[in-house]
Order: sequence, then structure tokens, then C-alpha cells
Amino acid sequence: MNQFSRAIGLKLLLASAVFIALGCQAQESEVVKPKLAFDVEVGKSRLHYLQYNAELYYPCPKISLTRGDKVLEQRDLCTYQDRFGNSFDIRNDISFVEIDDAKVENNKLAFTVDVSLKGATAFLLKCTLPFDENKLGEQHCTVEDLPN
Repeated sequence: MNQFSRAIGLKLLLASAVFIALGCQAQESEVVKPKLAFDVEVGKSRLHYLQYNAELYYPCPKISLTRGDKVLEQRDLCTYQDRFGNSFDIRNDISFVEIDDAKVENNKLAFTVDVSLKGATAFLLKCTLPFDENKLGEQHCTVEDLPN
């Protein structure tokens, strides 16, 4: 009986390993779709914005400026500053991040970053990034407290 139980347990373990391996293989072959994607025309160029699910794939918004088939400039918006001017990277230094309200108005990309740093510091960043048809400007963010 003891040998029989071991044999059954070994078969279950092997079946579980095969199931997990097949499941992982299926996930790797899936196409990751962005949570939000848009592009806007600016003069002879286009600004492209891609944002993925921060919890499941990649937390940083990706922006690029193109003219025809040529990429003029591209960035991943991963680095920000807290209220004390300390830089942090949303790929490594956070326990939670959500990016919302991305839109373009008057040649400025605007978005909100809801972030909780490791160590329980949480706040909002209201960010803008100006651009024109030739280049992307510098990102500027203002820290706000979370609403109660």
C-alpha cells in the first residue's frame, strides 16, 4: 500500500509539472495587448502612447515620436521623483503603481501616476510632457496627496 501511494503521488507530481510547463508555454506565446494605446498627429509627425497593465506586464508608459517610418525619439516613462526630490523607478522601487487619465491637450501629454513606494509612502503624481513635431520635451510631475 505504501508503494502504491508513492506511485500515485509521483504520477500526480509529474502530471502537475507537465500541466504547469504547458501553461507557461501557452502564456509566453500570447500577444500582450496594451491597456491603453493612442496616437495623435502633431505637424508632420505622430506621437504614439502605449500603456500596459502594470501588474501583469510592464509598468512604464512608452511614448514615441515618428515621422513616416522614421522614429525621431522614444522613451519609457519609468523614473519619477517623490516630494523630497528622491528619484525612484516604477519597475523596481514600488509596491503599487497605476497610471490613469493619459491624454493629449495643446501638445502636452498629461497623465496621473498613483504610486506606493516600498515603505508605505503613497501619493499621486500629476505629470505632463510637452512635445512638438520634432522632439519630446522633459517630463514634469507635481506631487499630490491621495484623496481621503
